[in-house]
Amino acid sequence: TIDEIRVGEISALHVFNTNLERPEIRDWNLAARRGFNSFAAIGCAECHMPQVATSSPMLPYRFPEVDTSPTLNTFMQVDLRTSRAGFDAAPGGGVRVPLFSDLKRHDMGPGLAENFGSHIDSEFITARLWGVADTAPYLHDGRATTLTDAILAHGGEAQLARDAFAALPVGQQNLVLTFLKRLRTPIDPADDLLP
Repeated sequence: TIDEIRVGEISALHVFNTNLERPEIRDWNLAARRGFNSFAAIGCAECHMPQVATSSPMLPYRFPEVDTSPTLNTFMQVDLRTSRAGFDAAPGGGVRVPLFSDLKRHDMGPGLAENFGSHIDSEFITARLWGVADTAPYLHDGRATTLTDAILAHGGEAQLARDAFAALPVGQQNLVLTFLKRLRTPIDPADDLLP
């Protein structure tokens, strides 16, 4: 049906979703730190950047959005430093977002390509890894049931990092996986909303 979900309902869902607790790094021990160091050393962190910084701590909500005037029609703003997300301040006045993504589109090679007949069938925005331990199956279409399968399916611009992971001794691969398994979703999101 037409207008089954109204603008107000979508807006409320958007405000709710963006004000939940952020994913976290849980059980950050020596093995996880060593795994992160290997993750970075083999090139994974070039696209799965540990954090990005915003230019402002404020998250504005707008409707309708106007590309030529980004501040027009703001109906609400949230300070991401003091919201449930609780992001840390970044130099320059924004916040640090531990996203593990560069938010850029990369050619991932023919092995992951869609078949829509488009020149961008093999291009994907770098997946956010925050919360990845709790979000199986993996990749854009869920074809990878394990993190190892997801890593080994990388190609194209990620081929070198994929090959570097595959060349690691099993113990070091396991350290990378130990690190990734520390990127968790909150245990009780929105528990403050329960009666």
